[in-house]
Amino acid sequence: KEETHKKFLWYLNTGYSNHMSGEKFVFSELDEAFFDVMKFGDGSTVSVMGKGKVAIQTNRNSIQTISNVLFVSDLRTNLLSVG
Repeated sequence: KEETHKKFLWYLNTGYSNHMSGEKFVFSELDEAFFDVMKFGDGSTVSVMGKGKVAIQTNRNSIQTISNVLFVSDLRTNLLSVG
């Protein structure tokens, strides 16, 4: 149950310039024709398998849409860039 709950969490991150999710089901729109390679600060790389929009519910119960979210299937957390 805790693992399922973590799939819906978004971590705020100032170290990245892109929003990213490893969970395909969170996307309300997803362009799977978009491919790229993301390089992290430690030199590791991951494949980007799409880009789209994600609707999230805030703690005040409003719905916000995040655009240009990268789908990175190897990612274990959802990252929301605030940098």
